[in-house]
Amino acid sequence: MNKNEVKLSQLTLNSNDQEQFPTAQVTYMGKVCDVALIQPYGLIGRAPIKDSLVTLFNQQGSESARLGIASCPQKRQKGMVEGEVGLQNVVTGCIVTMDKDGNLNINVPADINATVVKNINITAVDVSVTVNDINVIANNITISASKITTTALQSINMIAPKVNITGDVNVTGAVSVTGAVSIVGNVATIGTLTNNGINVGSTHRHPQAGGGTTGFPK
Repeated sequence: MNKNEVKLSQLTLNSNDQEQFPTAQVTYMGKVCDVALIQPYGLIGRAPIKDSLVTLFNQQGSESARLGIASCPQKRQKGMVEGEVGLQNVVTGCIVTMDKDGNLNINVPADINATVVKNINITAVDVSVTVNDINVIANNITISASKITTTALQSINMIAPKVNITGDVNVTGAVSVTGAVSIVGNVATIGTLTNNGINVGSTHRHPQAGGGTTGFPK
């Protein structure tokens, strides 16, 4: 390539990102000029002001030295602000962006598949998940939290050979148990307590041999 076809410049002004080929103002060696920004295919974003960039100059008579940069400006994500960056697949519509507020945004039309050799660690203040179905297959699931709130519109189904709960259990609503129940400790209920349709709660009475019934249990 001819001498000085490539120059290291500094970005001094960004243009409107809505353009097909956004332009920027750069400075190099005391000079100021406008350049077209061509982003390699799959990459989107806007570099911050005072960032460095490489400026390519067209030199006549040097067609033997060619440089190709794959790009798809017609379908690229537009409207990005300074500092934002991301990845985009214009064929499938997948896009991952890191926006100006520090958020990581992932939008995919199909599945997210992750294969992890060791651990996935997530540290966050709040985690919100909105899905139709969650299927988890694991040898062990351990959840440590100060408070866990689960809200289901229909039902929560747990299928396991054994469920162990350590701690106080408060239940508001009807309880239906099919199978043997073994409890070590105190059980306090508020409401009706029946066994095979017979009241065995605080208001039950027993018939006496001579007639009548016993009083309420105390």
